[in-house]
Amino acid sequence: MFKKVIVVAAMMLFAGVANADVIGVFADDQGGACTTTIMPYVPVDIFIVAILTETFDGGITAAEFKIDNWVGNPGYPIGITAMSYTSDLIIGAIDDDFSIAWNAPQGAGNGIVLIGSANLTMFDAAWIGPDHMMTVAAGNSCACLVTVDDIFEIHNAQGGLFWFNCSVPEDCVCLLETATEETSWSSVKALF
Repeated sequence: MFKKVIVVAAMMLFAGVANADVIGVFADDQGGACTTTIMPYVPVDIFIVAILTETFDGGITAAEFKIDNWVGNPGYPIGITAMSYTSDLIIGAIDDDFSIAWNAPQGAGNGIVLIGSANLTMFDAAWIGPDHMMTVAAGNSCACLVTVDDIFEIHNAQGGLFWFNCSVPEDCVCLLETATEETSWSSVKALF
């Protein structure tokens, strides 16, 4: 488990977001894979997980975010999504402004916090097509993508990416790269 935290921390350093908790959607409850395949009539579980680096020692008491391009719950005959959360203290919708809080700090010392899970059953193959990407982002109204530590201080977090039916595995990354101090002026000018 600690090994995964080190791998994610290394990914975040590469992406230029050192010391930020990551909230992402994963194919496992330990934050190990950000892709899965979904097919008609084969249930698939996905997990919303916070991977702690900024708040590793004390854990978190809350998180706020949304998931862009969320698949929803269209119902039969298209597809069904059944959600389950690790706390009853939730406010909002996962695709708009979502907040979750716990009575006691979560993830202290192990760096992994399971926020919730979704069990998806597809009936119509057109519901979730190839390269369907979901992004954890700041909520619409609160404009926040944050974790709250054990002493109730708010920390900005990094949002992860999740892919259904990835056609080119090397393109389906878990975190987007961001500019860092080491970015040269020449590479910045080349963008324009």
